[in-house]
Amino acid sequence: MMQMADYLNIAHVDLKVSETEPITHDLVATMLNAHPEITHFAMVHCETTTGILNPIETILPELQERHIVTIVDAMSSFGGVPIDLTALQADYLITSSNKCIQGVPGFSIVLAKRATLETTQYQARSLSLDLYDQYKTFEEHDGKWRFTSPTTWFMPLLKPCANWPTKVASPFVSGATKKMNNSSVRDSLLWAIRS
Repeated sequence: MMQMADYLNIAHVDLKVSETEPITHDLVATMLNAHPEITHFAMVHCETTTGILNPIETILPELQERHIVTIVDAMSSFGGVPIDLTALQADYLITSSNKCIQGVPGFSIVLAKRATLETTQYQARSLSLDLYDQYKTFEEHDGKWRFTSPTTWFMPLLKPCANWPTKVASPFVSGATKKMNNSSVRDSLLWAIRS
C-alpha cells in the first residue's frame, strides 16, 4: 500500500509492524493522536505470508469515531474468515476473485458503503478505476459495465460464489475447527456482482 501511495503521490503516514505481529488498537490510537491530519486509514486484514489476522473489529470503531474513512484489504481473508460487514461498517472492503472466493484470478471486488462512495465523484486518479463512475453506471443503466464487460472472468466467478457451502472451516486459523456462516457473505457478494 505504501508503494501505491508513493507512486500516486498521495501523502501518507506509515504504521509499520512486523508481519508476524498484529496491528493493535493502541498503536493505531497513538499514531492518530500524533497525526490528526489523517483522513483515510487502510489496513490489511490477514497478512498473506504469515496468516496474522489484524483485529479490524477493535480498530475500525476508533477510526469511525474520528470520522476517518476506513479501507480494509481483505484479499486473503474475505470468504475464508468471518467478517461481519454490517457490524464492521468499513467504508471500503477490497478483495479479489481468487484466494478464498476460489474464482478465476484477475477480478477486483470492492464492497463500499454507499454513503461514502457517493462523496467521491470527480476524485478518481484513473479513468478505468473510477469506482464512483462504475457505481453510477451500474445504478443508472441496469447493471451495465462502463467498458466491455469482463464476461470471461465474471461468469466463472458466479459459480464458486453460488456453490459456497453454508458452513466453511476457516483456513487461516491454525487448527481451525471454528465454523462460519458464509450465506450472508455469498448473498452480499452476488448482489454486488449482479447489481
